[in-house]
Amino acid sequence: MSWAVMMEGGVQINCEGRRFHDETQGYSEAAVHVLAQPGGIAWNVFDTPLLALARGFPDFCDAEAAGALRRCESVAALADCIGCEPAVLQGTLDAMRAGTPPPDGRVFSRVLEAPYFAVKVTGALFHTQGGLDTASDMRVLRHDGTPFANLFAAGGAAGGVSGDAVWGYLSGNGLLSAVAGGYIAARTAAALIHSTKASA
Repeated sequence: MSWAVMMEGGVQINCEGRRFHDETQGYSEAAVHVLAQPGGIAWNVFDTPLLALARGFPDFCDAEAAGALRRCESVAALADCIGCEPAVLQGTLDAMRAGTPPPDGRVFSRVLEAPYFAVKVTGALFHTQGGLDTASDMRVLRHDGTPFANLFAAGGAAGGVSGDAVWGYLSGNGLLSAVAGGYIAARTAAALIHSTKASA
């Protein structure tokens, strides 16, 4: 589901009816938090204005067409959908309404209103960050740090720029390392071919 919905006021609720993190941090961070919840699941909860926003994204439309979207006319119906106590869920929604920032620091600019919409979600690893160690010319390095003469890596196959934690990932960095690394690897390979031909 599009993360724009979360950024614009949607929330993630666990099976106990509680928020459990600042949903605006990003989807990589959210995956870790969701997987730490009971059963490794959460519910993305939003309302009619945010539904209109969500329907602008093909991935959401596909999920809706597959039957993932639940419509709940009241807090009680939403609690029944999630499987939590209505009073706990009501307290969670009331805390958003109070105007006092919760411990996670998120401030809500608007309050969700019925009808509520919910999509059950979990976290998943859908790509890895980094791969083979490379020299600055994108030649793959052996364990001792020396480069292979004609083995290159770039993009997701090469060591990346994101670091070793979820907060290090920035959308688009995969493309950055693929385009820039591929360009450097191509130049290195071309120079290698040229020098081989010149010495022949």
